[in-house]
Amino acid sequence: MSNYIELGRIPTSRDDRQSLIAEQVAREDRVANMGVDKLRSMVAEYLTSNKGYLNEEIETEREFRIEVNGASFIVKADVLVKVGDRNFMMVKCAMSSPASWERYSVALCRVACSEAIPFCLVTDGEQVRMINVQTAKSICENFAQIPTRQAALDILTEISKKPFYCARPDQEKRILYAFSGIGCPTNEGKSSQT
Repeated sequence: MSNYIELGRIPTSRDDRQSLIAEQVAREDRVANMGVDKLRSMVAEYLTSNKGYLNEEIETEREFRIEVNGASFIVKADVLVKVGDRNFMMVKCAMSSPASWERYSVALCRVACSEAIPFCLVTDGEQVRMINVQTAKSICENFAQIPTRQAALDILTEISKKPFYCARPDQEKRILYAFSGIGCPTNEGKSSQT
């Protein structure tokens, strides 16, 4: 069975096809070698250097405890961006297939805090998708379109007039619970088994 390789466009010739495949393989190798830690650092650096966010507004590996149906589990935001004292955006760094983590990210933003985190961004370092958590629709698909800190302040001012609260939090929590089973067991999980 053959694998489908996303090339980004239809090749114009056999040589063009080979070139596109080579570029895609090279891109996947770069991303895989980068590692999630480096990707987190790259995103944080980009937000501070290019978008004007302050270092103290960027938190990496922020943990949230989620409770649903008597179960409690931990989920992480790779990067959490706060502007002033309000959460603005959660970033999920995915080493491959970032689109598969979009629903997880939306669910996390909807239930991690008492008031929803308005935006999530999913990236593998090349592909970027920033999503409005209330509508679950993409609002930008490259790093250059990510709002600056000043734009984030303006957006949060607008949002504070009509804050968004999740209508079905248990459903979102169950989505997070399902995704939490995909990852490796945490130390907390190991200690309860011994």
